[in-house]
Amino acid sequence: MFFVQRPIRVIWRWAAGEMTEPDPARLARLWAQTWLAMSDTLRHTGHSTSGGGA
Repeated sequence: MFFVQRPIRVIWRWAAGEMTEPDPARLARLWAQTWLAMSDTLRHTGHSTSGGGA
């Protein structure tokens, strides 16, 4: 999981530096993008994020 966590930290630091005020919509979009990227990476490594036996 280490290889996944490092880029996400960079993304969150960059996003925090970009935002002068907390924007819930922007945070939600960033979180969605982060989750999609993470689940896509897990799918490629053979882990299931849905919990089902797909």
